[in-house]
Amino acid sequence: MADPKFFPRSKKLTLGQISDLTKITLPKSADKNRIFLDISSLDKASKDNICFLDNKNYIDQFKKSKAGACFFKKDFINVAPKNMIYLVSENPYHSFAIVANAFYPIKDITTAGIHPKAHVETSVKYDDTVQIAPGAVVSSDVVIGSKCLIGANTVILSGVIIGDNTVIGPNCTIAYSIIGSNVKIHNGVRIGQDGFGYAQNENINLKMPQLGRVLIKDKVEIGSNCSIDRGTGPDTIIGEGTKLDNLVQIGHNAVLGKNCIMVAQSGVAGSTQIGNNVIIGGQVGIAGHLKIGNNVRIAAKSGVMKNIENGMTVGGIPSLPINDWHRQTILLKRLIKKKMVNKDLSLKEIKKLIPHREPMLLVDKVKIIKPFENAIGVKRIKNNAHYFKGHFPKKPIMPGVFIIEALAQTASVLVMYSLKMTSDDKLVYFMSLENAKFRKPVTPNSTLFLYVKKKQHRGLVWKFSG
Repeated sequence: MADPKFFPRSKKLTLGQISDLTKITLPKSADKNRIFLDISSLDKASKDNICFLDNKNYIDQFKKSKAGACFFKKDFINVAPKNMIYLVSENPYHSFAIVANAFYPIKDITTAGIHPKAHVETSVKYDDTVQIAPGAVVSSDVVIGSKCLIGANTVILSGVIIGDNTVIGPNCTIAYSIIGSNVKIHNGVRIGQDGFGYAQNENINLKMPQLGRVLIKDKVEIGSNCSIDRGTGPDTIIGEGTKLDNLVQIGHNAVLGKNCIMVAQSGVAGSTQIGNNVIIGGQVGIAGHLKIGNNVRIAAKSGVMKNIENGMTVGGIPSLPINDWHRQTILLKRLIKKKMVNKDLSLKEIKKLIPHREPMLLVDKVKIIKPFENAIGVKRIKNNAHYFKGHFPKKPIMPGVFIIEALAQTASVLVMYSLKMTSDDKLVYFMSLENAKFRKPVTPNSTLFLYVKKKQHRGLVWKFSG
């Protein structure tokens, strides 16, 4: 599944080893000595691969998969292919992750030492297991734990403390921070810069000194281009095991608990406290000075403006309990549909929208399918209509110019209805015509249906097909 040039496998695994790692009970008929070479996705797996199913959207791929073994929940046993070994797990994705880490363990630092083009102050404390890449700058009194990696062009400012086994990617900036062990900081992260704090007085925004720190606890992972401001006086804290996706913003004094997940482009304003095991979806905005409880779930694109109690799932702008948000969305759709589509306009209503009157009013009814988009006009053709006299007397037909006029009147009704205007406010004029063709004559006692659809709308000019 992985390109060996970038991700070399460390070893093969037997089914017995896989069982021991994941604590999964094997089927009685399974051969513990059977060898597996790699992990794979359901659709690309071979008999030497192991995969997982954790989402019913992939059930069709699961049924056709040629994988030798697969982690899945017991609910899917009845549809599992007979050719694979069933690895029944309560959390298939977690079991798969354990095996993936066994096949592809995190690389140890193989080239310890300080690159000649790195700049490290003499007061920095570190041992001979540390690797510092070219272009890195490590300022005075920094303490770096064992087996750490400082990436190229990263700047560590004075006094920062970094725990053991921590990896800091290229082009990062870290200041006023204490970072735990087994932390991974991806490329371009900024930690410890000034928080956004100003005291306002009339026309002056006075900068508030930011005298706190950033505390990154153990086993935290911070995605590329995240920004974590230091505290004003209290510290900004990222709890143990928390994972931040790319482009996450953490304001000054904010506190994130243990094992939280924040998805890309989300942000927390200053002084908000977030509990443990909280999941925050992409592009969520959380206002300042709030308290978010433990085990909370926040749907993507939500705007959080109030405290959230333990265990709640919320969504929307402003955020609401998730079921209330879904009900609001459904009700809004119903209201829009009821109000805006399939509106039948009577002759009386048509006369309020356009100035035409008999005998030159050429529509009896108009159905607005969708405002600003399309409509259908209806005209019942009477046998004594004025335009039949003298126009092919032996075989009367409706003149083409009147058909065109009827289409234009239907379009005019759609325009006026969409703009919520009447003929007392404004008039709509027929300007031009392109590519008119008449396929069939319109005769007395027939019904003419006039379908118009907006093609373009620029300023005061509307263009329709009909």
